[in-house]
Amino acid sequence: MTSAQSQPTSLTSASRPPSLHTEIEALTHEQRHALAQLVVITESLNVDEVRAFLELSGFDLTAAQAVELIGAGLERGILTSLPDDGGLFYVLELAARAELARGLTPGQLREMHAHAGSFYRQQFIALLNALWGEAVPAGVAEDDSDDYLLALVDVLAHRPQAVELHRWVLAKAVYWQEQLFALGRRRQATEITNTICFALARNGHRDLALDLLARNVVALDGKSRGIAVHNLATLLRENHQHEAALPLYRQAASLLLRERAYPQFAGVLSETSNVYRDRGRLLAALLLQSLASSLRSFLGDKKGKAICDNQLSILYRSLRLYPLALWKSRAAESYFRAVEDEVNLARVLLTQGNLYNWMRQPRAALPRFDESLSISRRIGDRPIVAGATSGLGRVYIQLRDFARAQVLLEEAIALRRQHGDHAIGIEYENMGRLYEARGELALANNWYHTALPYLEKYLPVHVPGCLRSIERTQHRRRRGKR
Repeated sequence: MTSAQSQPTSLTSASRPPSLHTEIEALTHEQRHALAQLVVITESLNVDEVRAFLELSGFDLTAAQAVELIGAGLERGILTSLPDDGGLFYVLELAARAELARGLTPGQLREMHAHAGSFYRQQFIALLNALWGEAVPAGVAEDDSDDYLLALVDVLAHRPQAVELHRWVLAKAVYWQEQLFALGRRRQATEITNTICFALARNGHRDLALDLLARNVVALDGKSRGIAVHNLATLLRENHQHEAALPLYRQAASLLLRERAYPQFAGVLSETSNVYRDRGRLLAALLLQSLASSLRSFLGDKKGKAICDNQLSILYRSLRLYPLALWKSRAAESYFRAVEDEVNLARVLLTQGNLYNWMRQPRAALPRFDESLSISRRIGDRPIVAGATSGLGRVYIQLRDFARAQVLLEEAIALRRQHGDHAIGIEYENMGRLYEARGELALANNWYHTALPYLEKYLPVHVPGCLRSIERTQHRRRRGKR
């Protein structure tokens, strides 16, 4: 990065001139033409990155010339500066972007998108070379060589334990797919979106992931559309929006079956099973999950089979078939440990912790929740952090350490509230259990009543248990008054 002394400084909005069009026209022709290239770049760039992009666009600037260009843009309110990690990054103001784009032809915009696509592609090639000591093999066409880079994105998007690299890849992949889509290279753009959508959601960018998938659903057809519909439904399902997800799963199943995309069809069966489980239709869920598991075994999809094993474990637990639940959960754990898939390992350990809690074995549950919490914090999987924190709270209720349980459950509630998690009803129900265990029945009853509307709307499978808790605490209160 260019040193702080050689970076253009930021200007306040009060110092900016009033007429943007006039200020753009006041630039030299070369400056105006150079800044216009940035119309297609929505990422903020540092000085060196601005130089690198403009070089691809045909501008051979020295470092001093780049600083002068950026300074002129800042002075006239065309660029804005953003501090990050001790440096300054620059991006066009929205009004300036619109003004500069006004005079561009579709052909010019396409050429700029092509330069921007090459800009992001080169960054991934450099990363590939840095990690493995080799770039894309010589003589491979650009469309084919992108398959190497898409594989790199796939690997790193599913390795959140490499935190900084993982986040860098997600950010750059979002900007790269934007350029590919604008160029009409929708297959590559869609593959990137499908690869990163769940990682984006885990990192707090669920709305962006939903928008990208919704765009793909409209723009694509056949198998590609089926996959996009499936992923869109799953993001909605993870947010407990079951009524919106279920028809999308049906649409995805039809599209994928028609295209004979059997591995993806198995995924739709598995996720549809999860909707039925959350809505309390356990036998229908078990049938679909078992079918998905069998199909994935037949197709040799080991990861998919392990995911099904974890989901079957949850179902068997709900049906009180605890030995079967443990068997399936341990099979899934063994696979995910072997392949170092920490995202799914954290989820399996959470499932195991819940299972041991149900079996009244809190000391067996404790290390499972601890490890799940440690992994999910490290990789930034917020729902699992909340679930594991809540699980630890329930463990300490059983161990009669009510003070520690309350701290953990309050933390879980805060986490759910912070991220608008619809599963917060579970945490309210857990607080009810805490107060009931302490003998404070009026407070327990209040918490159960607070939980009930959330469970009815988002997690109907938990409603019967909550109603029983309400009836039980009311009965105990009446009996205590006699």
